[in-house]
Amino acid sequence: MSWYTWIEQGRANVSAQVLDAIARVLGLSADQRIYMRRLAGLNADYIDARYTPDKRELIPYVDNWNQGPAYVLDRYWNVITANDQFHTLWAATQRRINIVEHFFTDPHARTLYPLWESAAPTLTGRFRSQASRYPDDPEFRCLTRRLVTTSPAFAQLWAQHLVTDDACGPDSLFHPGTGPQKYMWTSLRFADRTGLTMVVYLPCHDAPSGALAERA
Repeated sequence: MSWYTWIEQGRANVSAQVLDAIARVLGLSADQRIYMRRLAGLNADYIDARYTPDKRELIPYVDNWNQGPAYVLDRYWNVITANDQFHTLWAATQRRINIVEHFFTDPHARTLYPLWESAAPTLTGRFRSQASRYPDDPEFRCLTRRLVTTSPAFAQLWAQHLVTDDACGPDSLFHPGTGPQKYMWTSLRFADRTGLTMVVYLPCHDAPSGALAERA
């Protein structure tokens, strides 16, 4: 355990590859790997490839948000679970929905987002920011290639290398019962190793003007 002790004391200068190898040999847990990476001054956005989210455990988070739509995403922006308000607005069934793919390829998105043209660059920039967290993940490359092929609008925006923060912002959605509704959304990340994010919307009558962003 001398390597572990040296790292804790800041006496070891090791690469991420060496550190991960040590973690495997020592049989460290995900939390211990993250802790050791932080001590070594390395990127601590450790992703547990073996982690599989349990939808049943996540349902209470979204069902208890009654102010507006709420949903939980995996790292690729696939919706794992969502509340009834999300299903009403997104016209969603039990089929899997990917937020960015829905926005650019589903005709319903043009109705759901009254300011679609303004929201598209922001969403693309936010998705690039998300993908940059996982530079070695081939699934992101597959997803972006598919979107570039199926959506000329996405292809054009993706080529511009837009990058936008993915924390919170204004949005405008069309409710089938009440018409356009302004919201403020925010994203709440679970532990980094899970790759999960919960997104919640709060109705807002005084949302900032300008390009209203779609949230994923």
